Amino acid sequence: MRMMRESTKIGAITVVSLLILVMLVPTAIAPPPTIIVMSTTGVKDETGAWLLGDGSETSDLIQLINAGPDGVINPPDENGDPSGDDSLICNIRIGEGYPFEPDKGKFSHGLGLESGTVIYCRAWNAASPSTATYYGNSSTKTVTGAGDYDFGTWSTDTFSQKPTPTPTPTGVPEFSTAGVKVLIGCLTIVIVIVLRKRKK
Repeated sequence: MRMMRESTKIGAITVVSLLILVMLVPTAIAPPPTIIVMSTTGVKDETGAWLLGDGSETSDLIQLINAGPDGVINPPDENGDPSGDDSLICNIRIGEGYPFEPDKGKFSHGLGLESGTVIYCRAWNAASPSTATYYGNSSTKTVTGAGDYDFGTWSTDTFSQKPTPTPTPTGVPEFSTAGVKVLIGCLTIVIVIVLRKRKK
């Protein structure tokens, strides 16, 4: 009888433990909160005009960037990619989410991001960094949960420095030591021949 009570207790404890575990599993594997990054007022280019686009691949580019552990915006590298501890989250196009308002610098894009992530947007005045001449960064925002993150209006007011090709050296070719010795030997022979002819 006593053994039966103990095994009933153990069974009850096991069932309760399993129930608690089942309740905690969804929390542990819950997806990150869904956020919407946007500019409801539009992004401008370096001249003050709206960035252009209808959400297609040819529209001006917005990069959503994770500012990394330090939370500081780093400039793009020579290819237009994030540098330092910053990393690209995704590309967004001007006009995305605004099918009836193209060419007004607006965009809206939904995705899942972990709370605590520091994000910012980098706008380019063309469809890719390689064809752009200017870029501009929004301010940073920290993801605190699901919701809208409106970056407002900013401009592509920073000149995009393109890598310059290394110039090919021109001028007098360099001679090797052996080449110089051969040249001196030839000149010596010519001088000797000229001097002998004069003596005759």
